[in-house]
Amino acid sequence: MVDVGRMGDDFQPGPRRGTNQTGVRLYNERLVLSLIRQHGSLPKANLARLTGLSPPTVSQIVGQLEADGLLRKEAPRRGRIGQPSVPLSLNPDGALSFGVKIGRRSCDIVLMDFVGGIRRDLHLAYPFPSPEPVVEFVKEACGAMLAGLTEKEGARIAGLGIATPFELWNWEKEVGAAPGAMQGWRGFDLQGEIARHFDFPVYLCNDATAGCAAEYLFGRAAKYPEFLYVFIAWFVGGGLVINGNLFPGRSGYAGSIGQMLVPVERPGNRGEFRPLLHVASIYNLEQRLTASGGDPASVSQDAGWPTIAEDVMEAWIDEVAGGIAHALVSASALIDMQAAIIDGAMPTAYRTRIVERVREKFEALERTGLPPLSIIEGLIGYRARAIGGASLPLLAKFMRDRELLFRDPGDLRGAGFLPFLVVLDGLGGLGAFDQIFQDHLAGLALVRTALIGAGKFGSMFLSQVPTITGLEVSAILDLDPERAKNACRNVGWDEARIARTRFTTKAADIFDDAYVDVVVEATGNPAAGIAHALAAIDARKPIVMVNVEADALAGPLLARRARERGVVYSMAYGDQPALIAEMVDWARATGFHVTAAGKGTKYLPAYHQVTPDGVWAHYGLTPEEAKKAGMNPQMFNSFLDGTKSALEMAAVANACLLDVPDDGLAFPPCGVDHLPTLLKPAADGGQLAGDGMVEVVSSLERDGRPVFRDLRWGVYVVFRAPNDYAAACFKQYGMTTDASGRYAALYRARRSRRFRYPWSISM
Repeated sequence: MVDVGRMGDDFQPGPRRGTNQTGVRLYNERLVLSLIRQHGSLPKANLARLTGLSPPTVSQIVGQLEADGLLRKEAPRRGRIGQPSVPLSLNPDGALSFGVKIGRRSCDIVLMDFVGGIRRDLHLAYPFPSPEPVVEFVKEACGAMLAGLTEKEGARIAGLGIATPFELWNWEKEVGAAPGAMQGWRGFDLQGEIARHFDFPVYLCNDATAGCAAEYLFGRAAKYPEFLYVFIAWFVGGGLVINGNLFPGRSGYAGSIGQMLVPVERPGNRGEFRPLLHVASIYNLEQRLTASGGDPASVSQDAGWPTIAEDVMEAWIDEVAGGIAHALVSASALIDMQAAIIDGAMPTAYRTRIVERVREKFEALERTGLPPLSIIEGLIGYRARAIGGASLPLLAKFMRDRELLFRDPGDLRGAGFLPFLVVLDGLGGLGAFDQIFQDHLAGLALVRTALIGAGKFGSMFLSQVPTITGLEVSAILDLDPERAKNACRNVGWDEARIARTRFTTKAADIFDDAYVDVVVEATGNPAAGIAHALAAIDARKPIVMVNVEADALAGPLLARRARERGVVYSMAYGDQPALIAEMVDWARATGFHVTAAGKGTKYLPAYHQVTPDGVWAHYGLTPEEAKKAGMNPQMFNSFLDGTKSALEMAAVANACLLDVPDDGLAFPPCGVDHLPTLLKPAADGGQLAGDGMVEVVSSLERDGRPVFRDLRWGVYVVFRAPNDYAAACFKQYGMTTDASGRYAALYRARRSRRFRYPWSISM
């Protein structure tokens, strides 16, 4: 499967629009590269039109990509009027990558340039694959190719991608290996064993999905945002592209049509079915050749298939086409796709015959109620899987990837906050966020939101809606609709806005509502929150989870479910867990090791004895003032006694893959100047039981005195310098460090909290 640690577990679809902001330059650069790859050479004016970016922004991006050697200018083209345009194209020398195809009969290695050209290639045939010889071949072959590169070319290596069938140990019988001969693959860390020989990233993917990647980047797939890819090799495999993005699925098996059952095409068949992999396969052809007295070795890649008898070939083509046609009908019932692209490890003439026959048989099958399907011949052929392997680094580093804006970058993270917003706020000093936000909304249709829970925090969001162009609340779900209406009146909604908003107590009303684009869960009830999140995800509606109680309990599972359904599950940006996760991501993205992350609060052990009846005295409020403001005493009591902090730290630990203290949060009294001194491992003189942990610091000393320069309302991250030079920079730039200078901290003393919720909803 795809190496989700580096690439993400799928390639999330998204609109082809950019954002005028240097903090998301990486996304915009990939968008420009992807559009040029799709459309061919383009002048800057066309790029501005296709991306929705301003011409000056496009000029800056193009200039950077040219400086990076990824784009090059072509000869000017003069039109009928005006200045000549200068088309920009991908520079073949912009990046190089290795592709390794490990098959049941052979191993192929290619060195590919940025536009899919093969610079070097090597082929190794074997009776069956064994782990150690394959790794040795890859090491030696890639090493020899690297040795032949110039220093400049070597610096352009983007990585190495491995395309291989999964569970190779299950194919002993089919390849003719002795029992147990291929069991060395079981548990073998192929990716890790190859990666340790090189200093560039190594990616791993199912071989058929890799072939789909090759067709997606370099074949005939550009005009088909949704297609099923079929590759006929030793056995048949497949891949999926959905919404213009390669979709390997949660485990890397998406599009694996080989296990589909298809009817046996012979007279008198009474319901006999076989897996497609036993029908549409070169293994099947080898078996036919053996039975007819032919030479099965004649169908190897090296042989070119010159001596196969026509009757044998015709019968095989007919059976293959029939099986694929039935599989495509079944697939069409599940996936509303535009095309099926069929390729294979075979001479072009035979592939063409198979595709033509598939079209004939597909048209003859019963397809009432199914969408039309274009059946297209693939372009790549034998090398599709090796080229697909080499495509993996390009997909990871240079192709449009909406994950950069909207996806949780970890595999099992909890509620993934929206990294786009994180980058903008985390860099600080960028200014003009209002213009960026409004530019984004201007590029969208109206964003229609359903709010679940119109309590205090829901009301804070509702108070902002009338002043944000392009954002509407179309429905509010609350146990008491009249209370919800009064909450809207209290925050300044006029009667006309209230009248056009649906108020309901039935959850199904909002999840089935076509006029709801995004769901905001703000009940604070974990059971209800989980149920609402699951319903939203199943209804394919993005959900913003204000309910940290639900996220702490089930965030990773909900995030995984959302990824499987292709929707966004997000923390509410502005809430402390999302702000902490932002700082953690900043530290990790800049190469630092995160030692601790968390927040500050007002805490004393004695607060465990406070009850909701007496909580308002600790906030300087009377019960009447709190009630008038819609403040829940039970909720605010949880803020005081540490319960809410514990829940938030659980959510942060889930989202950022941080550890939690075995004995619970310690709430050590700590001001901002001592964060890196206290919040490091005890082995280095700090107070943490381990490394990479969450912790909450108190704004009060244990005797009740205020901590100097406390962090009561803020968030922080403590990180470690990777080397002496970085540690020296900490000191030179006045960062807060411990005595050693190796540990430093960044903190945000105040935050605008939930007034930032609209960013998560609209972006």
